[in-house]
Amino acid sequence: MPGKVIYWIIGSQYTPLDLGCCFAPDIRKLVYDGSPSQNMYTWDWKGEFLDLGHGLFNDKEALKTHGFAADIFAPSSALGEMDGKIDAIYAASSLHIFSWDDQMKICERIIKILKAQKGSVVFGRQIGNVKGHEIEYTARAGAKIWLHNADSLGRMWDHVGKETGTAWRTWAELYDVDGRWNQDFKS
Repeated sequence: MPGKVIYWIIGSQYTPLDLGCCFAPDIRKLVYDGSPSQNMYTWDWKGEFLDLGHGLFNDKEALKTHGFAADIFAPSSALGEMDGKIDAIYAASSLHIFSWDDQMKICERIIKILKAQKGSVVFGRQIGNVKGHEIEYTARAGAKIWLHNADSLGRMWDHVGKETGTAWRTWAELYDVDGRWNQDFKS
């Protein structure tokens, strides 16, 4: 399903946002495949990542995306300028590093950024688990994060929909990644 969304964006007049983009390789791939870069937005917590991406890909002059750094939890952040302007949000590896409550806040913020129209979409990938549950995240002392399964992801979006007066259809799949596990995640 995410692949279908990506090809829906390519060559279109849709306005996507890569949420938590880091160096923004995914947006660059869309541009390489023919999507107009001037319609695209990239956001990360840290502006240094955006600068490092330009250095890595040597495309500061050529890439016309709109990139910015902001605190997604701050109501007056630069994300406020995006409210109601985005058709598609790609959130890859950006939710699973937060608790259930913080993921809910981020999803509520995502809904404000999206155009209030049928067809607006949020898609991406996260680290998950066959059992949706909270675990300790050792990369941040004392932090707890929520790893979703398909059921808990659906429950979260149902709750966010009720809070925001919106309706969401969720789809999720879990993939075993050759048994590898990041040591920062302790179940």
